[in-house]
Amino acid sequence: RNFYGSEVFALLRDLPQEKWLEVENFSFFYLDDIKIWAVLDCSFQTDDGITIIDWKTGRTTSKHISLQLSCYAMYSQDRWSIKPEYIRLIEYNLLSDQKAEFTISDGEIKDTTSYIKGSVADMKSLLLDVDNNVPKDEKFFKKIEDERLRDKCNFKKICDL
Repeated sequence: RNFYGSEVFALLRDLPQEKWLEVENFSFFYLDDIKIWAVLDCSFQTDDGITIIDWKTGRTTSKHISLQLSCYAMYSQDRWSIKPEYIRLIEYNLLSDQKAEFTISDGEIKDTTSYIKGSVADMKSLLLDVDNNVPKDEKFFKKIEDERLRDKCNFKKICDL
C-alpha cells in the first residue's frame, strides 16, 4: 500500500517506456581484472542523467550513501558512460515509505574503488593458489574464541567448536 501510494510509484507509473534502462538484470562491470556484479532494482533516464532506485524492505533508509549504491554508480559509469554528477541514487524503503536521495562524487567513487581492491586483496591473501581459488590450509585460519562473536557466525556448523 505504501508503494502504490508513493511518489516513487507515481514517477515510475508515468515514465515513458523508452526511458527505462534496466530492471533487475544480472549485470556486471570490471574493475581492473575483478568482475563486479550489479543488479539494479530499477534504473531509468532523466532529462539530466539517470536515476537508480534500490528497494529496501527491512532496515530504515540510510543517511549516507551505501557501498551498494556506490557500486551501482560505478556500474552506470561503465555501462552508460555517464559522469557521477549526473547519477541520482534513491534508496526507497517499501515498508516505511521512506526515501533517501544521493548524488555521488568522484571522491566517493575513488573510495569505493579502494575499498573493493582492498577487500579483494584481503580475500586473495587467504588463498594458496589464487588462479584456481584454492584456500590455504585450515591451520592458517584462527578460530574465534569469543562466544558472543562465534554464536553469530554463519559458518559455525563447519567449525569444530
